[in-house]
Amino acid sequence: MDGVAGLLGAGGHDLSLFTAADELQRALLRDTFDAVVVDKALPVTGGLAMVAWAAETLEAPPPVVIALPGDNKADMVRSLRSGASDVVAATDPGEIVVARIEAAARRARSSVPTERLRTLGPYVVDLLAESIALNDKPVKLTSKEFALARLFFDNLNRPLSRAYLFAHVWGPDYGVDTRTLDMHISRLRSKLVLSPDSGFALQTLFGFGYRMDAFDAEGRRIE
Repeated sequence: MDGVAGLLGAGGHDLSLFTAADELQRALLRDTFDAVVVDKALPVTGGLAMVAWAAETLEAPPPVVIALPGDNKADMVRSLRSGASDVVAATDPGEIVVARIEAAARRARSSVPTERLRTLGPYVVDLLAESIALNDKPVKLTSKEFALARLFFDNLNRPLSRAYLFAHVWGPDYGVDTRTLDMHISRLRSKLVLSPDSGFALQTLFGFGYRMDAFDAEGRRIE
């Protein structure tokens, strides 16, 4: 999969490589990933165990793509029926493998609207103007605050790790400390008046990151 990793990196994707299943599991518990690829070096049963572990352990498991050493149809069917998002073979061209991994990640986020204006309760998010209005009144946000807010609104009820937030807002080579993120989160909560009463609240996940929760009119969290 070295060639695939190179193609993914060249395509602008931020990669983390693990040599053992337990390393990957520990990483999934502390960080957020848009997709996971289980390499052919792990037996198919190990790949299926990873799919089952993610579904049972993680609040919002990422799509898992299993890379098989060959194109054994029985293994492919078994993997898909066991919950894998997709299956690729070592004999597939690297460009096709990359495209299918990207497609699996997109399907997992297919509920994210792409239109310019998005209404979420009392909030209207303008993607083109990079602005947010609350109860029809514009909220003054910096570019980083808007990027953070959009990322949270695009990932409602999904835990986002600090590293994930840094990488997507400040870039993969971010040179800021955690206090910068905490400060931006505090400002977002204040400026957007985020609370169950307004339908959305930013929850701190200690030791991990943050999650934007959605609430109904009675203040109950919407799963």
